[in-house]
Amino acid sequence: MPLPPRLVNWLKATYQRPQINPEWLEACYEYITTELGVNSDDFETLKSHVDEQFLQSSLTDSVLPNNGLPAPDSHDIRIKNTLCEVVAITEIGHSAFSLKNMTARTIRDGHKTMRAIEYRRIPELELGVTPLGLKIYLKDVNVRRGIIFLEPNGIKIKGYQTEEFEQNQDRDFVRGLRLRMRLPEEDPNEQRAPDPRPEPGPVNRANPPATQPVVSRPVTGGGAGGAPVQRPVNPSVPTRQTASSTKGKAPVVDLDPQDLDVDFEDSYSIGDGIGDETLDINDAFLQELEEAEQRALMREKDEVVIDSDEEIQPEIKPKSKAEPKSKPNPKPGPSKRMKVEEVIDISD
Repeated sequence: MPLPPRLVNWLKATYQRPQINPEWLEACYEYITTELGVNSDDFETLKSHVDEQFLQSSLTDSVLPNNGLPAPDSHDIRIKNTLCEVVAITEIGHSAFSLKNMTARTIRDGHKTMRAIEYRRIPELELGVTPLGLKIYLKDVNVRRGIIFLEPNGIKIKGYQTEEFEQNQDRDFVRGLRLRMRLPEEDPNEQRAPDPRPEPGPVNRANPPATQPVVSRPVTGGGAGGAPVQRPVNPSVPTRQTASSTKGKAPVVDLDPQDLDVDFEDSYSIGDGIGDETLDINDAFLQELEEAEQRALMREKDEVVIDSDEEIQPEIKPKSKAEPKSKPNPKPGPSKRMKVEEVIDISD
């Protein structure tokens, strides 16, 4: 089916570069007139449908090579009246960890690819909002060192998007971020290993398990008349469950060793069976505990006796030189009185 000359001339005037592929245009015209039922004489409707199909297509399929963008290493030249499409967008105003400022993009004419940056802010171009495959018509832009400097007055946003690019946009965006952060690329064909951790069992909230009461154990010989004395189990010594007692139950500690930054050779009881031995509290244990308490009391009594037997040294104060030496005046006994009386009688 021959193409209307008016349609061909309009396309050449509207999109000067790159040149539209005639084979693609014929297939598009046939689809619009047969499948969509558009009359070939209705130029306005026909023109609108062809323009929409062209902007939604990938330029790789709809244009001819070698008549669009210049060489990627071009410098100090200007590009005019050239249609291109956005194939990648990256923020360059901040680091890859804080994406919010001027954007850099990769554009192509279907066959040649060049880098472009916002020389002045363009609100229509925003990371995460602008779809890949967006068509931009370069009216008059400058190229320096292989980079196209985009300005609002030098371009025209034609819009639309390409389904092929849009499907891979998230994957390409993540890939670009990982490269900027110096992280290895992810293999899309690599399957993640299943989580080795067991799933916790269901919790029966209606019938909670009954807790075992603390039972006091009798110790003989401590009460009046030889009656047994009830001694409660020492609450400071916890009992531990063995591996057999927890069989069939959800583990208390559900940790993945790969998620913990610890040395498991020095770790203790983190679900690895270390320190799970049983500590039984029986009558022999309580008897040993009581004997240890009695020995401690005996040691305390011995220390008190030793302290009481120590001689207390009186405090000796130094005497001054002016004080006369005092002689003890002992109380005379009966024999001394008799001797004094005899002396008095002789003198008379």
